Amino acid sequence: QITAQTTLPDSEIDTIIWTPNSTLSCGDCLTPIATPYFATVYSVVVTDHNGCSGEDALFLQVEKNREIHLPNVFSPNGDGENDVFMIFSDDKSIEKIESFLVFNRWGETVFQYYNFDPNQPAYGWDGTHRGQDMNPAVFVWFAEVEFFDGVKKIFKGDVVLML
Repeated sequence: QITAQTTLPDSEIDTIIWTPNSTLSCGDCLTPIATPYFATVYSVVVTDHNGCSGEDALFLQVEKNREIHLPNVFSPNGDGENDVFMIFSDDKSIEKIESFLVFNRWGETVFQYYNFDPNQPAYGWDGTHRGQDMNPAVFVWFAEVEFFDGVKKIFKGDVVLML
């Protein structure tokens, strides 16, 4: 919430104009809620009934939390718990997972999937390669994620396959 402070009583205010107002809950009130995707300069002009106006500006920096979550261990043993190695995100800012790859210790790709949403077990690795169950081991993963604002970020890590 941002606030335009004025010494005028509310009854003497004629107009309030915020710009830009596309990411504000209201463009003509003193205390709108701002939800910008990028750093934004908001300006406000307050005019009284006599035509006198005052204006000010506010720079609002946006800190973006760009995270995904993957387990560091999974066990594709069919018990219904932690059977799929997949990408999780509780953030609504992800446009799509552009690529998700898993490699064995020799650098061979054992799993790959492209252009999908997070939190979908259907797009995760079930611990098989070429139709065969993989032996317990450490695997390296790589994911390229595109966010709603067009920013792409690469994530990488490792996972232990246990039975």
